[in-house]
Amino acid sequence: MDPVFREWLIDFGSSGYIDLYRFDGETATILAVQHQKEAGY
Repeated sequence: MDPVFREWLIDFGSSGYIDLYRFDGETATILAVQHQKEAGY
């Protein structure tokens, strides 16, 4: 199965974080975590 790249929005206080991860069917690998304000959300 080809890996799928996804974003997961994580609420934290009045803002939150964006987690970029790869899912290959069995394993999720976190590639990056960025604060929502830095990402322009």
